[in-house]
Amino acid sequence: QYSLPFFVGLFLSAIDKAEPNDDLEQRIVILNDTFRYTLYCNICRSLFEKHKTLFSFLLCMRGLLATGDEDFADYRFLLTGGVSLEDPPPKPAEWVPERCWGELFRLSKIHERYDNFHHKFAEDLGIWRKVYDDSAPMKILKDLQTRPAMLDGLNALQDVMVLRCIRPDRVVPAVMEFITQKLGEKFVTPPPFDLAGSYADSNSMSPLIFILSPGADPGSTLYKFASEKNKEVASISLGQGQGPKAEKLMDRAREDGTWVLLQNCHLATSWMPRLERLLEEADPKKTSQGFRLWLTSYPSNKFPVTILQNGVKMTNEPPQGLRANMTGSYLMDPLPKEEFFEACTSPKAFKRLVFNLCFFHAVIQERRLFGPLGWNIRYEFTENDLRISARQLQMFLDDYPDDVPIKAQQYLTGEC
Repeated sequence: QYSLPFFVGLFLSAIDKAEPNDDLEQRIVILNDTFRYTLYCNICRSLFEKHKTLFSFLLCMRGLLATGDEDFADYRFLLTGGVSLEDPPPKPAEWVPERCWGELFRLSKIHERYDNFHHKFAEDLGIWRKVYDDSAPMKILKDLQTRPAMLDGLNALQDVMVLRCIRPDRVVPAVMEFITQKLGEKFVTPPPFDLAGSYADSNSMSPLIFILSPGADPGSTLYKFASEKNKEVASISLGQGQGPKAEKLMDRAREDGTWVLLQNCHLATSWMPRLERLLEEADPKKTSQGFRLWLTSYPSNKFPVTILQNGVKMTNEPPQGLRANMTGSYLMDPLPKEEFFEACTSPKAFKRLVFNLCFFHAVIQERRLFGPLGWNIRYEFTENDLRISARQLQMFLDDYPDDVPIKAQQYLTGEC
């Protein structure tokens, strides 16, 4: 949920950030690009990882449809697989799935450019069998040497539509490649979690909302950030009978300019309308500019819409992919601090081993998708483990600069 003032604020911010240009047409292009990326970054920080690619694709397609560069019928087919009252003819080979053949038949009905698409498919089964069996089917479809003749004249989105029919399991990577081609790689690489950036976009009248996911605990990150800002945080976990206590904390913090953290708002749905009223009735003149209200909640349909629309929303899930995970690790305290990262007496060895640590952490984060498979016990190498290992590494290298204790570090990191 986002309010109109939120979008207006983003647009004004984009105008300030956009590079000046005397040419009006070029200036409009720059403004559009800047606003699009500003919007992407601000919305992404409140989305779960699994939804970020979908949002990028929606953002990309809305722009292409608005400019007439893509056909809405193609877009609808990619989302739904098409609709037809006719039954498809018998499939041409046993290996062709019923769903695949049915979608190719429906594709042939949506536009004249796809006329007899299913018959052309049947006439070239050899190459389509390779596409069906290959681990990188889009590479075959793009290569001029292997591209089926029936795809001549189709654009990038239409290639993805055909891939949807043949290999639906490879659509997500193909969509990401399409977004990269149209908008740039930065639209498929979500920005890392940035609490300082979210804080900068907030004010004393807009709450900051952590949308929780299993295993996420933003409390430690918030307390550390508060200490950097020299702010006190009064915290309370909501539940039965905690509402009046939370109100007193908020009243005191409004006067003193301190911060309040209300945890687990999803457990106090009966008190949420009261919180909504308190925020609506709050007087900016009687509220210190230093006051901030932080909320944590799992997704809930009982959470007040007004608070969501006016608040700064954030998620703090582990990022997906090795590169995104490693970027997040390097931004995790204490690694981004120059006084830590540059202080080791053996800087070359330290930086190489920190890279190994971050890579190890990223691999284990990705391995969670497979549960306990391949492990003796189900275990997570957590962010705290990474912090401790990095500090241990620096301590060992400072004590033994001439003989890097690899075995000791390997044991403490990987086996303890």
